[in-house]
Amino acid sequence: MHKTIFVFLILFCSFGAKAQDRDTAQYLVIQDILIEGLKKTKKYIVLRELDFAIGDTILVTDLPDVFARNKKWFVNTDLFKSIAFNIGDWDFEQHQAVIKMKVQEAWYIYPIPLVDLADRNFNVWWDDHNHSRKRINVGLAYFQNNTTGRRDKLMILAQVGFTQKAEISYNIPYFNRHKTIGLRTKISFIRNKTIGYYVDDKYKEQFRFQEGTFLLRRFRTTADWSYRSNIRFTQTLLTGFYHNRISDFVVDSLNGDFFGNGIKDEKYPSVGYRLRYDGRDINLYTMEGKLIEFNVVYDGAIKGQGPDKWFTSLYYGQHFRLGKKWSTELIGKGVKHCTSVIQVIAIRVVLAVWILYGVMNITC
Repeated sequence: MHKTIFVFLILFCSFGAKAQDRDTAQYLVIQDILIEGLKKTKKYIVLRELDFAIGDTILVTDLPDVFARNKKWFVNTDLFKSIAFNIGDWDFEQHQAVIKMKVQEAWYIYPIPLVDLADRNFNVWWDDHNHSRKRINVGLAYFQNNTTGRRDKLMILAQVGFTQKAEISYNIPYFNRHKTIGLRTKISFIRNKTIGYYVDDKYKEQFRFQEGTFLLRRFRTTADWSYRSNIRFTQTLLTGFYHNRISDFVVDSLNGDFFGNGIKDEKYPSVGYRLRYDGRDINLYTMEGKLIEFNVVYDGAIKGQGPDKWFTSLYYGQHFRLGKKWSTELIGKGVKHCTSVIQVIAIRVVLAVWILYGVMNITC
């Protein structure tokens, strides 16, 4: 009983101290948020990316940190090349003010030439395959950010060479009224005249080229549905469909177990879940903050054709600032191929509790 009264008195005193600080400190209530410089981007897109809103109360002493934090976050959106915050129409008696943003939109169209090696690294291409030009892929990728002013992204890719590829993807971060649900779709078609069909005793992959015949064809379509409750947390439902085919020559003469059981044509669905917390200040050149991502994916099978496997992964990266221009990162990464649903559920529960516990310690 005495302990309960003691805890109650502590909480009561803390509440009274906070209320007294609110009465004596200089603060402002955001009456409106005005944005200057928008030409294509919709205003509600900018408001969605801020970590404050109209009606919020901010201590005057916290304003520099709030503006600096949001300015860094907008670098991650690729929407603007310059952002400035200011205060206007400040009513000192009523503690009300208007937040003013002045932005300059970025260039949104990027055609990028592609040059890529078919091998997993430069040494394999140079030593094992005698730096053959036939194993080089070239192409062109067309990127358009902020396609309709809603921070949506369009990408079209065409590639020839060792791997021929045609791909198109579109990503809209949110389309519902509450600006929480988004969609990323992708369709790709890939084909190869050369195929890696076997790994020898020295762990070297053996390839076979067949002139005039495509030995491997792959068709993929994905739709990832995201739920973003705030600017730091994102949950994603991963869905996809895969269709892979190999030629008769591969099964009959190279490797009858390429897909398993002499299968030449496999079709299978894929479904998964991703939990992501992004607490970094800037994505490209992070100085501080952390990134946590957990994935669980099931690649199914149709009529006995398909991988029928579970896959889980966890990524944890923590950045530490070493100075004004220097930082370091500690990374932990784990991958697990599961054989049963029970394994997946157990791993998911343990990791989810661990992730949420760590994030709560960050945000509280």
